[in-house]
Amino acid sequence: MNCRHQSTIWSQYLTLLIDSFMNRHPLSYKRTKHCHRSMIVDNFCRQSLHLSIIFATIIICLLSTFVRVSYITDAARTSEECRFPEHWWGSWFQKGVSGTITITMNNISHKGFCRKNHGDKYIIENKTDRCVRCLVISERHANILQYKETSYCYPLSEYSNEICFEINGDAPLYSLFRVNTSPIKCPFSGPFTFSYSKGIMNECRDPPSTIDECTDDRHLLFKFRACIDVKGSESKVEELECLADWKEGSYRYLVGKLYHQLATTDEDRFRCFVFERNNSDYVESYNIGQSGDASCEGLFSPRDGSRTFKLRKSNSIQSSCEFPPWITEVKLWTTLDNRHVHDFTALNQFTVVDMKQTVFQLAKCIRADDVSFQYRFNTSRFIIHTTVQCSSGYACMNAYQREDRITELQIGNIVSDINEACSPNNFNLRPTNFITLTTMDQETRPCELSGIFSIRTRMPYSYNQKVMANYSRLVSLLDSRFMCQEKALKLRSNCEEPELFQFICTTDNRVKNFYCRGGWKENNTQYFLVSLIDKFNYEYCISYNIDNQEIRLIRNSHFCYRNDQIFQNYDNTQNPSRSFRPSVVIGDQYPTNKYASTKYDDSISFTLINEGSCQRSSSVSIIKHSCQKQFILSWLFITIVVSFRLKL
Repeated sequence: MNCRHQSTIWSQYLTLLIDSFMNRHPLSYKRTKHCHRSMIVDNFCRQSLHLSIIFATIIICLLSTFVRVSYITDAARTSEECRFPEHWWGSWFQKGVSGTITITMNNISHKGFCRKNHGDKYIIENKTDRCVRCLVISERHANILQYKETSYCYPLSEYSNEICFEINGDAPLYSLFRVNTSPIKCPFSGPFTFSYSKGIMNECRDPPSTIDECTDDRHLLFKFRACIDVKGSESKVEELECLADWKEGSYRYLVGKLYHQLATTDEDRFRCFVFERNNSDYVESYNIGQSGDASCEGLFSPRDGSRTFKLRKSNSIQSSCEFPPWITEVKLWTTLDNRHVHDFTALNQFTVVDMKQTVFQLAKCIRADDVSFQYRFNTSRFIIHTTVQCSSGYACMNAYQREDRITELQIGNIVSDINEACSPNNFNLRPTNFITLTTMDQETRPCELSGIFSIRTRMPYSYNQKVMANYSRLVSLLDSRFMCQEKALKLRSNCEEPELFQFICTTDNRVKNFYCRGGWKENNTQYFLVSLIDKFNYEYCISYNIDNQEIRLIRNSHFCYRNDQIFQNYDNTQNPSRSFRPSVVIGDQYPTNKYASTKYDDSISFTLINEGSCQRSSSVSIIKHSCQKQFILSWLFITIVVSFRLKL
């Protein structure tokens, strides 16, 4: 409602009151000092009163508007003056608060908006209750905020900066833990042995519990062992993910997440630790106290925790053998899918990393064992001490030299007893345990398969029996733009060029070129690797059964399928007019990463119909013959020139 409208209403209302008063008390009105002599004066008086009322109403309206605008402007100016640091903005967890807490430029979701701040002191207004509190906020780490607050929410009328002095020294200390943040390097790294106690429980020392190092320095694996004579001790495994650490006084603090079977929420996972290093001990050792809930309340020293630890550094496993030269001379090997690189730079150990240099596995050569079985290719067996993420122990490993640029590994289960590593229960030589590694160069080799073939695909039974009439998607697995009728699709290998492996669509002469990178033979199956010219580090494995002319092309895998796996996911459909779609076969991706989603292997099988051997084209022969003639003439010319110079 604007001021003009308010003035009109008030003037009409007061006019009625004046008229009513004059009609009821004419004598009194006529005796008024200024208005008792004539009707003219009476009318003038009436108009003067009306104008005075309108003017007063306008003044009141303007004053109220000014007050309201001043309040809004003051609130906006206050919000602009009070800004939380930008790196605080985001989502946070606090014990006992439902859901996450969001901090924005000048607002904390469960507290209110900031009216004013000075240093670490923030005046926060609760809009619902129309009152203010003072929060003293301390940044311990980029991922940790701690604060104390006034116990009373003061009315706005009593608001002043002095309320911050009402916070007592023994006021509760609340902790905010940032959610969805990246872990940090842990302040200490394994391996350790440790003893522990909880509450009034006696210290559990024998057998000692252990902390294993993980493949990255942001996690630690606590392996608790139960003590027979200590009630309440138990055997369990907890993985600590480090999120923040800071120094306060003479102690250091650590906040992390503990992952174990009973931890299902952030209330269960977030824990605070206080620790100190024992400088008097010649071996690296620590005293640690752990909070009993998702806060740092009451954690003043390593002896105050609801669970306490005594850590002592243990000796690392030492390597005592070396891997064979045909592995270590290459140094860097990659899996077929180009997801992981095996680094054999050190002769006695290797590291598995992804393309972002994240470490997935560490392995040390502990013992070289004699191979008591016969294989066609060079084979070596080792016992290694390996760490995959946070699981460590001994494992049996076979290494096979397929050719100078192809190596395969088989690694068994990780066990704690070195003598059990190569037992049949822990080292199963099934085909899915293979890891096929190749060099990272761009060298090509002549294709093992030679000739021209027509193709008949085999229909996967898992595709709900749907048919894409007359179309083969064999090459679409490798390039979705390459579609061709199956009857027009040909395979040509080792023809124009020995290294060239080609799929040809004869209807429009489109060609998909691959280059052979090497291969080997096992029994009646030939294995060879191919790559696209623009993706040399991404290789496909082709397994070719010589007896029945069946072939399988595998993409997105870290190993080559073996004979007993070929075609196991396909039916016996023989109708060549039926089209097909590649089946999805779940593969054992290596190494398994529990923080990543499951990957799948794509594969296609088909039958080759031999259409004869291929001949080098006449143009190729002419070019080759011409090159030879030029080479001979060049040498003759050089010989003549040299002879002439010698005579001079």
